[in-house]
Amino acid sequence: MKRNYVLLLCISMSILFTQCKKDDGGTTPDPVPAKDYMPVTTGSTFTYQNTTGANVSTYTLTVRATDTVANAKTYKVFTSTDGVSRYRAKVGTDYYQLAAFPNLNIASFENLYLKETAAINTTWADLIPFANPTDPTQTLTATLTSKMMEKGISYTVNGKAYENTIHVKLSISLSVPIPGIPFPITVDLGGGDMYYALGVGMIKNSLNISSSNPLITFPPFSTEDILTAYVIK
Repeated sequence: MKRNYVLLLCISMSILFTQCKKDDGGTTPDPVPAKDYMPVTTGSTFTYQNTTGANVSTYTLTVRATDTVANAKTYKVFTSTDGVSRYRAKVGTDYYQLAAFPNLNIASFENLYLKETAAINTTWADLIPFANPTDPTQTLTATLTSKMMEKGISYTVNGKAYENTIHVKLSISLSVPIPGIPFPITVDLGGGDMYYALGVGMIKNSLNISSSNPLITFPPFSTEDILTAYVIK
């Protein structure tokens, strides 16, 4: 039985981890400025170039004074010229963002995208159950596994070298129940690489999706975001 889960993959990484619309809450004072991997001082801007397939576009994020609360965490609001707000929070040395799979009816989930103090080769994962879009009675599970690959490196993006950069590798898999089989199969969908510079934030992410499993078919998908300009207030 061949199944088509193309809806899961037809989402760029920037949308996958940002397109969660929440009502903006109140305003909170800016935190005391400090260098971390997610600057949130009001008025800071970050411009990215996105390449998805043959399409190239740019968008600029701006940190607002507003915030929103979700899962007992206060998320800072980043508005964007692409019309989709981003929501990011830091708890201790862990960095979170609100995410969504809109085409899969997953309204919102929380993604732990960076653990600043994690040792090299440390892994952590988010498990996301959702209804199969082609069979709502069936539950699928997507697993996003992050692995700390490098810390304190120099990494060059768009001709600029960023010091004290962290490299995280993302792997995505899908757990699929098959009629007549007592346990679900796990299908590797590929993944990507994310780079975060101290005092700057995300400087690059890339995602490449493919599947060689005959039960799941979809066209290959790739996307990349690179930082082209920023102003930290």
